Amino acid sequence: MSRISTILSRHSTSVASILDQISFFMVYPWATALSKIIAYYFIPDLNSFGWWSNLKEKFLFGPLLCIFFLGLFPVGLAGFLLWIFICSVFPRKKYSYLELGTKGNKKSEEAKEVFTLACANVLLANEVFCRWNNNGNPMARSKLIGQRLLQQTPYFLQNFLLPQLCKKDTVIADLPDVDILCIQEVWERYWAAIMIDQLGLKYSYFIHDVGDHRLKANCCLFGSGLFVACKYPILAVEFQPFQFRTHYAKFFSYGVLCLKIQINKERIAYVANLHGQAYQGKEPVLYHQLSESLSAINAFRLKTRLPEENVIFDVVCGDFNFDNMVFLNCPGKVPR
Repeated sequence: MSRISTILSRHSTSVASILDQISFFMVYPWATALSKIIAYYFIPDLNSFGWWSNLKEKFLFGPLLCIFFLGLFPVGLAGFLLWIFICSVFPRKKYSYLELGTKGNKKSEEAKEVFTLACANVLLANEVFCRWNNNGNPMARSKLIGQRLLQQTPYFLQNFLLPQLCKKDTVIADLPDVDILCIQEVWERYWAAIMIDQLGLKYSYFIHDVGDHRLKANCCLFGSGLFVACKYPILAVEFQPFQFRTHYAKFFSYGVLCLKIQINKERIAYVANLHGQAYQGKEPVLYHQLSESLSAINAFRLKTRLPEENVIFDVVCGDFNFDNMVFLNCPGKVPR
């Protein structure tokens, strides 16, 4: 991995950062064991290698994990209570920032006129979430995801320049030279560390561990899963959690992440990364969430843009969970 030059923790004091790390290492093994137990006994793995794999999970790994979980129960519970204390007492940012050493030809990147952004939902989460969404082992997939995202050509995407664009022309085997990666569902710090370790070969600036962790916001449970890898310096960051969330989403920090990016001294760009709620039910969830996103993006731009700055692009990326092909989404209103 590249040399780390800057780390901006979400905590304002070293005491909070240390307590946060202690809490994480107390909770993570315990929560991981619980997730695997639930997955092994209640959610079949559709990507497994048949009955032998399921047999090992239920009669070998499952009992061992139950012993491990029960033995760590006091430690895990104490760690979670410590996490609630940290979220309730210490002021904190809603994201973490990491800067690595500069990659490639800096002057060439700053002089570019064509930029490419890519968006992907990678679903890196615990075993329960992955199996619930018909995905296999997250550990094995995490290595493949990073490798696949780095399989890029040295060119920009050109298929939209074709005079008569057909559906087959939109399918590509490898990514073009991507300047900014906007990723969803990197749910835990562990998976974010793996992604940074792999993507750090090409990208220098990362926003990860995004979420508003408060008892009134998400019961101090799950973050947003939003993650950004960028070639260019990030000047300003703001995360706005959605106020309108229903059902299970009240335990998550679904929202919109707004970034101001410096291309060079004269040029800047704005990028937003969001994740809309799936399984909305009958309420107009996406109407409210996309309307909140628009308001947050506009407010962020008004607050951070200087009069002399030249904005060369302003892009909204994300997993909107809104289309007419997915059975999860009920018909609803579209923001005006």
